[in-house]
Amino acid sequence: MSERVSLGAAGQRLGVGAGDIRWAGYTKDTAGRLGAWEHRPPAWLCKARARKRRPTMRRAGVSCCLCGTMQEVRPSLVEDYTHLVCGPCSRSGKRPEVPSRPGMIVVRAVKVAGYFDGYVHRIATAQERASVHRAAALARAAFLDTPAKPES
Repeated sequence: MSERVSLGAAGQRLGVGAGDIRWAGYTKDTAGRLGAWEHRPPAWLCKARARKRRPTMRRAGVSCCLCGTMQEVRPSLVEDYTHLVCGPCSRSGKRPEVPSRPGMIVVRAVKVAGYFDGYVHRIATAQERASVHRAAALARAAFLDTPAKPES
């Protein structure tokens, strides 16, 4: 009877992780089976080794434009956004300042990099500008139509 080998030790010896062996359906490992796998590696072992050799993805550190919280994310996720706001700042209702140029709006994209919401400043289309002006006019009219509260 062959002696037992832990999955962690077997994975280290084979160049894969213990989870790869467990994923292949083996909960216990023996020295005999380990020797056979080293001599003639099965397909799942070759695939697991190939996954280990893949280059890791490049990551970039990004920060919240309001509080400065840093996190590493894939650059491709955040390349189109001018401002990133972390989850806690976004939930508290904070958002980046809109440029003071007329016709500029802020477009929000939720959960662009897991933890961050993305904002893009861009020039509003004619239809968007009309709806913004209409909303502002309605807000002014509602403010003017409300009766003043008497002071106590």
